[in-house]
Amino acid sequence: MKILHTVESYLPARHGMSEVVRQISERLVARGHDVTVATRSDPARTGDSIEGVKVRGFDVQGKSAVGVWGDVSGYQRYLLGSDADVIVNFAAQQWATDLMLPLLP
Repeated sequence: MKILHTVESYLPARHGMSEVVRQISERLVARGHDVTVATRSDPARTGDSIEGVKVRGFDVQGKSAVGVWGDVSGYQRYLLGSDADVIVNFAAQQWATDLMLPLLP
């Protein structure tokens, strides 16, 4: 199954949500699934795959409550063009989920 996870930040950033997404993503990859994480770009991240998890970074920041800036349209085009079987948004009130909600029918 092709799975797309969206989260505000991912490795090498380490905090609660990035760790939750890391563990779920790596375990799904170990079970044979194709997992991609759409997240914020990080200059410390090297490569486009971590432990078998594909990572797609976007230069986006903010949330709907205070404003979102950066490559908003690029991120939304990526979501709309995704061929994932399932998309899972991790956490609300941050750009990765806030930018997806208007795209839902």
